[in-house]
Amino acid sequence: MESIKFSSIKIGDPQKAIVAIHGFKGNSKSFHFLSNTMEINNIEWFFPEAPYVIDKNITTRSWSYEISEGEYDVTKTRKQFPIFLEKVFSKYHPESVFFIGFSQGAVVCYEFVLYLNFKIGGVFPIAGFFRNSKVKKPRFHPIQKNTPIIIGHGIKDNIVSVEQSRFIHKTLKNQNANVKLVEYNGRHKINLDYLKEIAKLIND
Repeated sequence: MESIKFSSIKIGDPQKAIVAIHGFKGNSKSFHFLSNTMEINNIEWFFPEAPYVIDKNITTRSWSYEISEGEYDVTKTRKQFPIFLEKVFSKYHPESVFFIGFSQGAVVCYEFVLYLNFKIGGVFPIAGFFRNSKVKKPRFHPIQKNTPIIIGHGIKDNIVSVEQSRFIHKTLKNQNANVKLVEYNGRHKINLDYLKEIAKLIND
């Protein structure tokens, strides 16, 4: 099985890595701007590209494929994303690797990244949701219990309600995760103050 495609940007002499996971209809270039926006030195950015093509346009991608209303196939993501991660972890210690995911990319954080069976540096899901929120189950691998999880969400988000992240925060908190929710005044966007907060954690 092949890896998903990705692009990367090196800054300085990288000692750590950030995996930035785009949202619905994004691609491997969608988050390139973050490497300039976030003031993080000596870092390598990885930008994976979702495997499902939307509307026959190779520049618009999805991490899942809707089979029928409310039912999604994530087979390609489940098989190809771990192969991509092997490439990242072959270069950097897992605890030096951090994950940012926006919207559907945040779902990837919740459904895949938090279940990795080795400790990682941190997970930063923005404006995401649980696809199967009614299912009662552990929401992370036990080894990620102390992994910093900082959730970001705009209180005026008209695409994914902030209530989704409030529910996720409460769920993870009840399962004793190291989780924090940062709400900010905005819509379905990434907030600069939120980025500064996670940049500080990564730089430390």
